[in-house]
Amino acid sequence: MTLTITGETTASLIGTPTTEGTYPVTLMVSDGNSSEQQYFEVEVVDSGGVDWHVVGQEGFTDGIASDVNLEINSIGVPYVMSANSNNEISVYTFENDSWSLLGNKITGEQGQAAMALAPDSTPYIITVNCLLKVYKYDGSNWTQVGGTVGNGYHMDITVANDVAPYVSYMDVTNNNFNIIVYPNPNSGHCIVPSNNTGKFQLFDIQGRVISEGILEIVDAKSNNYTYIFNHSNLSQGLYLLSIANEQKREVVKIIIE
Repeated sequence: MTLTITGETTASLIGTPTTEGTYPVTLMVSDGNSSEQQYFEVEVVDSGGVDWHVVGQEGFTDGIASDVNLEINSIGVPYVMSANSNNEISVYTFENDSWSLLGNKITGEQGQAAMALAPDSTPYIITVNCLLKVYKYDGSNWTQVGGTVGNGYHMDITVANDVAPYVSYMDVTNNNFNIIVYPNPNSGHCIVPSNNTGKFQLFDIQGRVISEGILEIVDAKSNNYTYIFNHSNLSQGLYLLSIANEQKREVVKIIIE
């Protein structure tokens, strides 16, 4: 495969394999002073004789998109939900040959979210900021539905025919490490304090393990533990930090800018 530069920060691969499968790609990037390796994968699938094409404009979301959902209503109108590095959640709909923001952005959450459409095409979103919340688009803005749901992650949402939302999530109530990552977003350097010891794993958004180890004890008298996160060679984007022991597990997002 040959890499062809198509812009200041974009490029295209020429000579992609024609056999279906997933192919690892290693890219060496340099600014003239320093260089780093970036790793990603190219997945080749059979289109069945139908070519893929871009719907509307590219890059219509704000910031680095992390959690992304695509839903299509009964008449074929697509809705895209995205969360960015500023912890803003936005929903876009495709109308008149372009993507447009649906209502206001949801702010103040942790940038983890999932979306579902009701039978009447009303979008619902579940998100989390310590506790899970459900939002509904009322035709002009996003409003919270009911109270908080619980404390968890790996959440999902669906809406029944009677327009009642149902949610699922992994409950971590009274069963977490009280992890705080600061600063976050960061450039690859941050501190992760915790109130318990455990093993950690750092994943990229493809689920590959980037780093793993044991939380290091800093102050045994106050039972504090920490991991000094130092991965300045990581590419910009979203990563997941998992900390677990025999009793509990917690996952937090780390955003590299």
